[in-house]
Amino acid sequence: MNQLPHARLAKVAFAFATMLFYQEAYADFVTTPAGLDPGDQYRLVFITSGTKTAQSATIEDYNTFVDGFGDNAIASDWKAIASTPTVDAIDNTGTTAQATSVPIYNLQGQLVASTYSHLWSTASADLTFAVKYDETGERASGIMWTGTEPGGTASIAPLGNTDPHLEYANATIALGYEKNAQWMQFVDNFANNGSFQFYGISSVLTVAGGNALVPEPSSVIAMGLLGVVGIAGIRRRRREVATA
Repeated sequence: MNQLPHARLAKVAFAFATMLFYQEAYADFVTTPAGLDPGDQYRLVFITSGTKTAQSATIEDYNTFVDGFGDNAIASDWKAIASTPTVDAIDNTGTTAQATSVPIYNLQGQLVASTYSHLWSTASADLTFAVKYDETGERASGIMWTGTEPGGTASIAPLGNTDPHLEYANATIALGYEKNAQWMQFVDNFANNGSFQFYGISSVLTVAGGNALVPEPSSVIAMGLLGVVGIAGIRRRRREVATA
């Protein structure tokens, strides 16, 4: 009689753990692209699933915004690919010609740009793949605030721009599903009080060993529940042996 609650607990825990295991096994985002070896370095880029206006002239407001979404995929120091009147996107993201370049991938494991110069050369050469996906791996709608020209510097309408002749100044938007120059600069005349998405780029990441999805909290819970099931089974077998 006393074994029944334990048996039910074990079955419920096993069913829940199995559900979480398969959910993780088919996770929608990739944080370690295929083909990389231990020690290889790379960066990730994504589109925020949430939206924000472009009225602030403080770049850290946008960095904080994208970091909150990017950390849901993998913990990193995420930066907005955006320009304000005082900070260019190429500087904010550490992707200048003077920086040590690494390849950049989206959250489906697709190569976006092989180098930093490739990232900022779409006026003449397309990205390999579009950024296109949000922090969960879902395809994003793709209208982005950037305030930036294809070369990485502020456009004529950076984020936080002011115009004494307009109630709301204009800012540059881009298209997250494009591989050409429009990925960074589509039009420059959108009122900055509108709410659109942002690009985020990670700090430099290093492959620790093998290619794998970074575990989400659900996988940790699943492993813990599987451990509970294992312990419950062992204890039950011990009681059966002791009473035999």
